[in-house]
Amino acid sequence: MLRLAAGDSLTPQPRNIAKAKPDGHLDNARGNIDTEIDRVTLYLCDLRSQRNNLSPISKLPPELMSRVFSLCASAESHPRFRGHVAFDSLTVMPEWVKVTWVCRRWREVAIGCAALWTKVDFSSSKWTAEMLKRSKNASLVVKADLTFVSPRLVRTVELATSHISRTRELELLAPKQTLEALARQLRSPAPFLESLHLSSSRFSNHLADGPCSLPDDIFEGQVPQLRRLELYRCRFKWNSPLLSTTLTHLHITEASNHNPARPTLSQILPLLQGMPLLQSLHLEYAAPVPSMDVAELWVPENITLRNLTSISLIDVPHNCAALLSRLDLPSRTDMKLTCLAPAGTQDEFSRILPILSKHYAPTEKGDLSIQSLSIEALDDTRMRFRGWAAQGILPRNGDHFTLMDGTGPRDDITPRIDLVLSWHTWSIDKPARLIESIAPLLSLEHLQTLSVKGFEYVPKKVWVDTFGKLTQLGVIRVSRSVAGFVDSLYQDNGSELKVPMPGLRKIQFEGADLAEQVNRINVFNVLQRNLTSRIAYERERDDDVGNIQVISMTRCSGIRDDQVSSLRRILSVLWDGLVGYGEDTIDLDEFQYFGEWAHWPDVEGELEDFEEMFGLPF
Repeated sequence: MLRLAAGDSLTPQPRNIAKAKPDGHLDNARGNIDTEIDRVTLYLCDLRSQRNNLSPISKLPPELMSRVFSLCASAESHPRFRGHVAFDSLTVMPEWVKVTWVCRRWREVAIGCAALWTKVDFSSSKWTAEMLKRSKNASLVVKADLTFVSPRLVRTVELATSHISRTRELELLAPKQTLEALARQLRSPAPFLESLHLSSSRFSNHLADGPCSLPDDIFEGQVPQLRRLELYRCRFKWNSPLLSTTLTHLHITEASNHNPARPTLSQILPLLQGMPLLQSLHLEYAAPVPSMDVAELWVPENITLRNLTSISLIDVPHNCAALLSRLDLPSRTDMKLTCLAPAGTQDEFSRILPILSKHYAPTEKGDLSIQSLSIEALDDTRMRFRGWAAQGILPRNGDHFTLMDGTGPRDDITPRIDLVLSWHTWSIDKPARLIESIAPLLSLEHLQTLSVKGFEYVPKKVWVDTFGKLTQLGVIRVSRSVAGFVDSLYQDNGSELKVPMPGLRKIQFEGADLAEQVNRINVFNVLQRNLTSRIAYERERDDDVGNIQVISMTRCSGIRDDQVSSLRRILSVLWDGLVGYGEDTIDLDEFQYFGEWAHWPDVEGELEDFEEMFGLPF
């Protein structure tokens, strides 16, 4: 390699190499020229390296540069930068690899940093082998989606899983046959494995593809560091060593309620009792079925899970209730239940009511009390309750929400309660009865924000009896039918509670039909009458009880300019100015761009609907 010395010329002097060969052998002349080009190229590279060494960034120590490169790689793997995809792509090389192309020093530092190459990429078998080599003996993160891939890529993943002895995270999504073949290769101990996620894909060439069966001797039963276990459509024995005492997260998902591999209570309760570190438990169609077997009757009544912060169950109501009734949960545990009542059942959800009443009983400190509540009709036979121990939360699309201070959309505050109820037979009064029976069990004394969305009708009695005495309730948002709510704002029938919801300060109508009828009177006229009565009641008592200050109307139908003007004489009105707009109005812009925070359809749920209709995995 050339180096500049004192007195050296900065520009190499070209020589007439062709004249040095008077015999005319052109091949030799060309070879000499190529040699000279290589020499000059190396000379220029050396000059560039010397110049780069004089730049300020070259003075950074290698440890700091390695840290910067690692942050670059981790930022790219964040869902915000990868389109919210759960599994990594198998076809695109990571962008952060370009740091190795900047200069010689950056390349040396990057290649020498083993931790930078631990998240294995599967763009090609050669690239995978190179990453495994550069990672040296560092712990690996292996994540691969093999749903639609060639056998060559499967062999590439097998190359990575052969390093299971130093793998920290293993995440595989594949059709049944592929996943079973990969699982059979996992026969050696995994002493450093902390997270295992195996998912049997439903999108294979066989519509009737069943769940994957995991071998009994997977990892030779040696996973001493396993913290997180997530299995989707994977069958295993309930005494498997994968169900380790070190687990902090246990997520097991089956495809449907017809799961013959469910555990018994006598199996799952001692198993959970032996997981003292468990923080998150998710069981989808994997809860035990209640039995009158003698062995079941000898199971201890209560199992205490002291460190559990969240529990999620998706199942028929009596299965959910059977398990929850045997668990002693900390009061801080967030509960997510999806109860799918079978056809032909009566009083489907009565068994979960005592569980809700016990878990959401008022606490001494009151710091876990529900301050924001959302009640939403998902369709004619499904509804959802969500409650947060934080004020000012107004749900938007999906699991995103905004806060009353204007921040959002957000999804970083977990609901204390997330309850989805599904039944088979439509009934107009079913949602109202469920609101009356469930909402009071959630201890709503500190409720400040309420959202009621999408219901065909919620009667006045439900509003008054359920929410009428809540003195801290200050904001209510109602969409679709508002007749029952408007009628509940004032009672002139001799009732002691003339002004229900006395702390109410702000009303929001979104997508509401203000042309509804209340006892054959236009709902807008009833609204104006009741607001006037509340103001008169306030003046009569000389206090601000029932003093509603603001009402906002967005995308509402059945409203006119003159009605808004008359309402503004009573209180402040925020109106978007749209006339004749309703929930059923089609806005073509909604089909063009949904934005980063869009809520896309639940494909998994749609697949389950097809399965129910046709009786097979679809």
